[in-house]
Amino acid sequence: MGRWSVVLLLPTVAAAMVVWPSLPYSPTSPTNQTKPSSWADKNLGQWCRNFTQNVHRQCPQASAFHQFDCCGHHNTECCFAIQGWVILIATMTACSSLLTLIFYVLLKARLICLEGTYAPKTIYLGIKD
Repeated sequence: MGRWSVVLLLPTVAAAMVVWPSLPYSPTSPTNQTKPSSWADKNLGQWCRNFTQNVHRQCPQASAFHQFDCCGHHNTECCFAIQGWVILIATMTACSSLLTLIFYVLLKARLICLEGTYAPKTIYLGIKD
C-alpha cells in the first residue's frame, strides 16, 4: 500500500509545481511583471535568486544546446553555458576522429599491419604446395 500511495501522490506534487509564487519586492526587477495565466505566457528561463541580498534575476530561456547558469558574486548573474551532452558528444567525436587520423597515418607510413607479418595466402585458400 505504501508504494501505491507514493504513485497516487505524484500528480498532486506535479500540480503543485505548476503554481508560480509571487516574489517579494526587489528594486532590481521590474514591477510590471504579471503572473502568467497559461504555459504560452510563461517564460521558462531560470531564476537566479538571492533572498539575502533581495536580488532576483531571470535568465533568458535555454535551448537544447545551451543553458544559463547562475554566477557572479552573489549568484544572481546569468552566465552562458553549453549543455553537458553537447560537450560529451563533441569530445567523443573529436577523440574518435583523432584516433582514426592517427591510425590512418600509421597505416600509410607502413608502421602497423605490415604484409610480411601475415600468414601466406595459400593457407587461407586451402592450396597445398
